[in-house]
Amino acid sequence: MVFFFMLIFNGVWGQVNQAWRERLSNLSSSEQIELSNILEDFITANIIETHFCTPIVGHAHHGDFIFTWHRAYIEVAEDWMHRNNELNYVPLPGWAPDIASHSSMRIIDGSCDDVDYGCNGFPSGDCDDLTYTTGSNAFDYCKDFTTGLPGLGSSLLNYHTSVHSALGGSFSSLYSPSVPLFWAWHAYFDEIWQDWECNCRSNGYISGRVDYFIKDSPSLYADGMEAPVYINYDVGHEESPYKGDYNTWVSEYIWVRNQDDGFTNQTHQNIVSNETNYIYVKIRNRGCESSSSTAGDELELRWSLSTLDASQWPNDWNGVNDYPGTNNPIGGLVGTMSMTQVIHVADFKVYEFEWNTPNFANYLKPIKNHNQPTLGISFLAQVLSEEDPDENTSPDKTKIYVRDNNNVARRNAGKIPITIFSTSPPIPADPCCFQMGGDRLGDTVTVSLKIDAPQDEWSDHYFNHGKLYLTLDDSLYAIWTAGG
Repeated sequence: MVFFFMLIFNGVWGQVNQAWRERLSNLSSSEQIELSNILEDFITANIIETHFCTPIVGHAHHGDFIFTWHRAYIEVAEDWMHRNNELNYVPLPGWAPDIASHSSMRIIDGSCDDVDYGCNGFPSGDCDDLTYTTGSNAFDYCKDFTTGLPGLGSSLLNYHTSVHSALGGSFSSLYSPSVPLFWAWHAYFDEIWQDWECNCRSNGYISGRVDYFIKDSPSLYADGMEAPVYINYDVGHEESPYKGDYNTWVSEYIWVRNQDDGFTNQTHQNIVSNETNYIYVKIRNRGCESSSSTAGDELELRWSLSTLDASQWPNDWNGVNDYPGTNNPIGGLVGTMSMTQVIHVADFKVYEFEWNTPNFANYLKPIKNHNQPTLGISFLAQVLSEEDPDENTSPDKTKIYVRDNNNVARRNAGKIPITIFSTSPPIPADPCCFQMGGDRLGDTVTVSLKIDAPQDEWSDHYFNHGKLYLTLDDSLYAIWTAGG
């Protein structure tokens, strides 16, 4: 079934004013072949389904969302390329559709045949070869639309679909992400939006010529749902228009490594107590000009043991609030780093913080008649810049501070695997009860339990106060006995 349609567009022959991204036409044949191979490694059935199985009619291809949804979509590719150290083509080059691309960019990825086409009630997809090599480059976008970005999206929706239609085959259907050229085309289309904000509007979303961006939530749609649902995602707006169920603690632009290798390995690791850990923060510039190395901009990283939703800003992050039942601060400053590296438009830099973590065992104190939340740690990264100041500076909740400032992000970076909680009704004397795991997010974790009774006489260890009972199910009992 062909989704896109042909249109005779009555606009002006347009060209994006300034090429922030490399042009595909400037790449050699061998470079285009290399880029095509990289994108074919990235493209999977799930990636195609993300485009196909979203609320497609009312969202990804609606004028209100076509620019924002596809920006988040191509950033999925760029972030994948970064994680896999394929940095020669990040940011993605843009394809101006009136110039023919190398044939390798128009090959249909084999994953197209593996897509689950039933998710939106459509019949099997179109995985046919492309028919043509070029499309129209006619658009008229430099208008100060009173309806803002939705007006821009509505005015260029037909131009967008006409380019897809012109090339035919898979490119003219909902399965167009199976074609490497799709990603270069949408990089160019995204640049139209950025050019409009920088050069056409006086009141666009970009608040300054430099606009730092640390992505909050990468989600485009809800994985694992019976049916696709609307979900909020972060494309870098200040004062985010998405006020609903917005996850402000799952940033993939912050990751932890237990060793100094995070520039090349972005696999997030759980934080380790009382040891040196390395925290990495990725910052993009979605503004109109490159950042300055002499502007005095700084990157600040903070930590907190506060809960996800009830976290207070800033006192859960600056050492003012203590953890319940202890004299230990609930959070504090990891470090501050001068941002002397220039970040070009649409590009990014990664910064590394080395941190000697506290001994989190000091926080595991029983609290009589008090229900403690799971003991987890989060990081909050924020850019301090006169070029790009915070939009919302005084919220009382951390999630609002993160949501409303695109140069702030939070990462829930793991939990201490023992959760302390009280009994109900309370047991006389001082109870100390614990459970293994207890992750509120429902993750499966592997933990080890070590019971250590100090030998010195003055230590206030557990066995001076009570007995320890372990209740094991059949599978755990088998592991226990197999270990001797």
